[in-house]
Parts: sequence; structure tokens; C-alpha cells
Amino acid sequence: MRLILSLLAVAIAGSLRAQSLPSQWHYADEGRSMRAGDLLSSGLYDESVVKEIRLYFSSPSYWTQLTQNYTAKVDLLARLTYDGVTYDSIGVRFKGQTSYKMNTSQKKSFNITLDFVRPDQNIDGYQTLNLNNSWTDPSFMREVLYYRLIRQHTPAAQANFVHLFINDQDWGIYQNVQQLNKDFLKEWYKSNDGINLRADVPDGTTTGSPFPGGGAMWGDGTAGINYLGSDSTSYKKYYTLKSSGIAQPWQKLIEAARILNNTPIVNLEAEAPKMFDIDKILWHLASEIVFGDDDSYAYKGKMDYYLYFDPITQRWATYDYDANSTFLTEHVTWSPFYNAGKVNYPLLNKLLAVPAFRQRYLAHVRTIFNDLLNESETTALIDGYDKLIRDMVFADTKKTTSNTSYTSGLNVLKNYIKNRKANLLSNTEVAVKAPAITNLRYLSDGVPFGTVTEGNTITITCDVAFAAGIKEVNLFFGTSFSATFASIPMHDDGQYGDAQAGDGIFSVILPFLPATTFVKYYAEAIGNDTAGSRTYLPSGTEHECMVFQIGAKTAEARSVVINEFMAANTGIIKDDAGETEDWIELHNTTDDFINLAGYSISDSKDNLTKYTFPQGVTIGPKGYLIIWADEDGTQGINHANFKLSQAGESIFLLDPAKVIIDSVSFGQQTANKSSARKPNGTGNFVIGDHTFNTNNDGTSASQDYQIPTVSIVPNPAGQYFTLQGLQQQTPLTILDENGKEMLKTT
Repeated sequence: MRLILSLLAVAIAGSLRAQSLPSQWHYADEGRSMRAGDLLSSGLYDESVVKEIRLYFSSPSYWTQLTQNYTAKVDLLARLTYDGVTYDSIGVRFKGQTSYKMNTSQKKSFNITLDFVRPDQNIDGYQTLNLNNSWTDPSFMREVLYYRLIRQHTPAAQANFVHLFINDQDWGIYQNVQQLNKDFLKEWYKSNDGINLRADVPDGTTTGSPFPGGGAMWGDGTAGINYLGSDSTSYKKYYTLKSSGIAQPWQKLIEAARILNNTPIVNLEAEAPKMFDIDKILWHLASEIVFGDDDSYAYKGKMDYYLYFDPITQRWATYDYDANSTFLTEHVTWSPFYNAGKVNYPLLNKLLAVPAFRQRYLAHVRTIFNDLLNESETTALIDGYDKLIRDMVFADTKKTTSNTSYTSGLNVLKNYIKNRKANLLSNTEVAVKAPAITNLRYLSDGVPFGTVTEGNTITITCDVAFAAGIKEVNLFFGTSFSATFASIPMHDDGQYGDAQAGDGIFSVILPFLPATTFVKYYAEAIGNDTAGSRTYLPSGTEHECMVFQIGAKTAEARSVVINEFMAANTGIIKDDAGETEDWIELHNTTDDFINLAGYSISDSKDNLTKYTFPQGVTIGPKGYLIIWADEDGTQGINHANFKLSQAGESIFLLDPAKVIIDSVSFGQQTANKSSARKPNGTGNFVIGDHTFNTNNDGTSASQDYQIPTVSIVPNPAGQYFTLQGLQQQTPLTILDENGKEMLKTT
């Protein structure tokens, strides 16, 4: 074995963020698009089953203690069983406002904290449960139904049904609704370290108002992102800060409120997107208004919604909270612009006064109309829920409503869908015909959905038709999952990638994009009608869009190769820390030293530069280098930030120009056997006994192999240093940071 050391102490180089998606997102259409919120929940929030939750309190006066603890929101110690597992030392308290204060029955709502005593205790990764009592909801399913529907178009909680028992006494059906905390945000965003605010008066806050809870009148403009001045104290009275990884979170809110309320409408189209994720906000408002949400921004304007400031995009978005008062018959006739005429509702009053935002909002209303106000599908969903819970609802002796009201409540839901659909169709702005976009696709050097590598000409095209003519067609695209979308015009004039003028096919050539760039895109068509009506494809824009990734070129000659790897090392080889890890062997096929600084190795085609080698990593002539695939960069620069899968995957090696110089895709691996190129450096991979750190054509080394632990003292070193742990007679080569040989022993 030859040991090669560098005198330069280096840090692990950063790598590009992988394009793995948050859990509420997924790839679709054979990887050509990505979508959010349309997958059915599983585990704790599985809607297809009703799981039992049993709470056990040791104190016979637990109900009195829960009642006494309500105002202070103090948890009472309890035990919980779920799905055959017992969770000790959990915290339980009553939750809710009107559902508690106006409810004289024992059918209270509960907040359950699984990590009350034990920090790591959770169910399927969730540490907080909300069991809602369906207050004013005789159907016992409004929250589950509403969130199931709108989650396809706006971030919304997961929810399902559970059967609650307290000290083995039947407490009936509850709606189990996800907590809107950092776990929730992680499912929708790349980062959950932004600012999470609930638009509601903080606990214990006194505002001097005569209204319940110390807050102000609904719709009075105190928590509707109205500008209350530059003093954060004015905002802290009406918003509750739930979490923040950002310094001065209140200043972010104040500046956003100032821009929203004080910018002239004519300038708001350009200024508002700098502070707000307009598309997410419009989807949220459209969802609330279409489904007549009584507890919402659109109705109350000061509470029962959340705001999140994404630290990556530096923009605010809103999302829904509290859905027990949806599908209300008295709200069937709401205008699609409900409360947009009131200045105290600036997200409606200001944004919908901007023609571009108004038309985008209307396009989203039409999409919700087409996707979610489907009588047959929604009726089938309601009937499915009914089949699950009817018997348990009828047997519930704690509920505040009757069995008759449950049955009639189901009809209310079904009738709402039918009547709301008819009402929206009667609105002239909703009923306007909009342009039609079809066949949106990319072409790589003229090949539809072809392989894309750096340097290919990428053209985006779509077909657009509209009786009134087309005013504009625009392409919106971003170059990472979290990137904001940029807009560029598409053309039907025989230029800019368009093949033939006037044929209804609009095209644009994308600017040069480097290898590994992740591209998301969608199209917008603006009609030449009076309204300037708009259509988007995909219609679920921007939580549904088309995607592709710029691949790396493949080198014709290979100076360094992936020579051997072990993806199921269970003890036959240990690293320099004495740990059993999977490994990858690189081989220098040349007679020269090769400096690997800037080279990358990865197990993901979506992130080819997952681990980039820093300065000081070299391979000697005809030499070998072991990379430990252990996700533990703290152990040295030859420890990569990924692991290998015994079930099979791929390994990629790229040079500093992001050209793939070698790769291998492999299937199921055998424990303690390696896959090695035979002949060495050039042949196909063969599974067998390892030839760790040596020529694969030699004798197999099936015996255990221990890497010696060698350290430089001091590190970083000056003129002199000591090698500790070096075996006698070990050949040694010392290189400088550029790979130049400084000393060599034999």
C-alpha cells in the first residue's frame, strides 16, 4: 500500500442542493412534470381507515385538571396507545376557542404532545396531534374533505378520522388534523427555517378591545397584512410568531405590509412579487372563497390563516387554518371577489386590483371549478367517508348533534358542490372563455423530450388557440426547485426557435444553461379579448409544472475510472476510524499525478456534483484512491456525503468541467463482495472477493482489511510535522496542495 498525504488542511467542499423533492411533491408523467399535494396520505393520516387512539390518565380528577389548565395551555401527563404501540409520558390539553368555550358537552377538542417528556417520541415522525371535535360540523368530515380537495392546489394540512377512547370509555369520532409547524412546512418547502406566523392574537395578549380574546373585530385590518406603522409592537399584538430561523422577523412582515398597502396599484405588479409569492396567495384565496370558508382570510381578514416567509425565495405566502366552517349553505352565493372591495383585506383589495393578478386568480378559480367542483367525484368521496364513520358517529354519546343532523349534513356538502358550481358559472368574469394551450414540450436539438446535455439547443414550444386572438404567450421558467419563475416571451413569427409564422405554435429558445441545472417551466397565454383573459399549462401552475435537467457530457477518454466498489460491507473492511463503511475505489490510468480538486462523485443523476473534491486530493501514477460512502465528512476529505444501496443504484464521476468521465449502474449486491473492473481499469464489473486498493487482476484479498490510522501533528503543519500511526516500511509520497511531489520514500 502506498500512502499519499497533503500538507494542506482542507474543509469539505460544498455541493449543489439535490433536486429531491419535499414529501408533498412528486415527479409525474415519466419524470416530465412535478406536482404537489395530489397524493393520498398514508400512515398517521391515512384517510382509508379509522385508527383507534386511547388516552389513559392516572388521576381520577383528570377532567377537572384539564379544565383548569385550559387558559394557561398546560399539558396534563397521560399515556396513549395507537396501532398496538404504547406511548408513555405524553402531554394532553384542551384546544380550540369557540369549540371549547361555547361547547358545554364533554366532546372537547384535544392537543396531544408526544414529546412532552421524551424528545424523540413520535408517530410516523409527527410529535403533535390535533383531535378536533367537529364543532358546528354535523357531518364530522368538513376538515378532512376540504383539506383533501384544496391540498391539490395550496399547502394544506393532512387530516383523517380517528376513534378516541379515554380511560377505555368511547369518546367517538374525531378529525385528526395535522399541526401547522415546521414538520408541515418541511413537507412543502425546501427549508422550514423561515418565519411561520399565525394571524391571531397571541396567548395572554391584551389589546384593550372589548371583543372575545382581547382581539379586535374581524375584518378590522389588524392581522390582514395591513400596514400598522413601523413599530413592531403594533404587529405583535395581532400575530403569533410560531417559529423563525431568521433575524428580525417582524421587520420582514412590516416591510411586506408597507409595500402591499402603500404601493400604487400601477406599480404593484412589479413590486409585490418581490415580497410575496403571488401565485401561492392567489390559490389560497381562491380555495377559501370557492368553498365558502367562514374561518378564513377572505371572511375574517384577521385570523384563522397562516403566513410563511420562505428563507430561500425571501417571499411571503399564506396558507389555510381551521376548516370546520366550510361548505356553508349561506356562502354558496359568495362572489369570487368576496371582500375584494374592502381596504382592510389588502390581499384581496390590492392584489385583485392588478389586472395581471386578477386574471391569474380567475384562471385558478376556473381550475378549482373544473378539478374540485365535480359532483360525481366529490359525492363518491363523501359517500366513502360516510361508509367509514357512520356507525361510529351514530354510536357516539358525546357528540353535540343528532344522527339526523349527521345525515342531513352529508346532503349539505353534496348540495354545496352543485349549487356553488352553478353560482360561479353565473359570474360573467368566471364564465369568460380563455385561450387554450396544448402540447407544451421542450425539444433538445429538435427532438421532443430528448436527452438534454450541456450545449444542446433547448426550445420550448406549445400550441395556442383563441377565437378572439392571442395577445401574448409567455414562458415562465426557474432553474432550481425553489427558484422564482422568470418570464420570457414566446413567438409565432418564424424566429426564436419558431418553425413557421402564424401556425399557432409558439416557441422560445432558452439561454445557455450549465450541466446539472434543474429546469421547471410552464406557459401562459393572454387573450386579445377585453378582459385579457389568461390560461396556464399545466393548469395547476406553479405547484404543477414541467421539468427537465441538463445532463453532463460524457468524456471519450478516461484518465480516472471507478475501478471497484462495495455496497454491502458488513465488516470485512474498516475505514481509518475503525468503522465498517461502503467504499468506492478510483484508479488513475495514467503515468502522471492527477489533482482531483474540483472533480465530483455522486450516486444521483439529479445531483451529479453531490460531493466535490477539495484541494489536496490527488491520485499518484497508476495509483488508487478509496472513497468511503458513509455520509460522514467529519472523518476526512475521502468520506463522501452519500451512501451506497445494496439493492442497486448508480455512481457517477465528473471532472471539474462537469463532464462525466466514468459511471456505473449496478443491481443487487452481495454482502462483503465487491464489484470490480476486470481487466483492471477497463473491463466490465464482476462481483467477487475484493481487491481493495490494489490491481483487480491480482490475487483476491478476501481476508479482513484494516486501514491504518495515520495523522499529521500539528495539523495544519508548518515547516515540520510528525506522522503518527505510520507502519514501518510503508512507501510514502508527500504532495503539496497542487499535487506537486515534495518527498517520496520506498
